Amino acid sequence: MSRHYTAANLRQTAEEAFKQMHELLHRQFDAPHLLECAHCRERLAHMIAAHWMAETERERRTAHLKPNATHLKPDEAAAYCGTTPAVLGSLRYYGKGPEFDKSTTSGRITYSVEALDRWLKTKSMG
Repeated sequence: MSRHYTAANLRQTAEEAFKQMHELLHRQFDAPHLLECAHCRERLAHMIAAHWMAETERERRTAHLKPNATHLKPDEAAAYCGTTPAVLGSLRYYGKGPEFDKSTTSGRITYSVEALDRWLKTKSMG
């Protein structure tokens, strides 16, 4: 199921997330400083936004997949990574892409979802 967000929805979602984080901080850390300090509030807002964006991106990547899919064909893996099958093939050829499995009998290539997630994570860090 795909979500569509408007500016008002995003603002409301961010405000709700900030309130939840506020409650969590007070319960677990009892640290009012984190909410009074402008720098800490800004860092917290960035953390919430990054987490929300990562979740939304994952929803976008997995919307077309079968439930509980563990291995993907190259075209599915390319869509999951937000690229094309040709680019994924080039990355595979040069040894720069995600880990893949090649069947010894049929020669078919598949990618595990875990390997794609690891590769996407290292790609976003570097």
